[in-house]
Amino acid sequence: MLNNYKINVESYAISDFDGEAEFYDMDLEDNTIGSFSAEFIKGHKHHKKLIPIKVNVRRLDTYIENNILKKIDLIKIDVEGAEYEVVNGFIKYILLYQPNIIIEITNNENAKKI
Repeated sequence: MLNNYKINVESYAISDFDGEAEFYDMDLEDNTIGSFSAEFIKGHKHHKKLIPIKVNVRRLDTYIENNILKKIDLIKIDVEGAEYEVVNGFIKYILLYQPNIIIEITNNENAKKI
């Protein structure tokens, strides 16, 4: 418990569906950029080689229901181009819990959709 927030770390990618997906990483020392979008990674200035990885994917709505979360105060979303999908998979609980949301939006198209 840090700053009165309970923080859980899980091994899921977050989107607007439950299942599996390809996630793309970069073959570099600076491998802090990853995305569901190969095009997003190819546009990164340090791009050299894509590494596709199969990952489990969950909607936040599903995660909340499976873990019986009664309250969410804050959520930070930094998902390199998948902002709309994450929000779309969490809409039920955004409306119910009205959490504070910190979100990095990577482009105008996603900003308009959100």
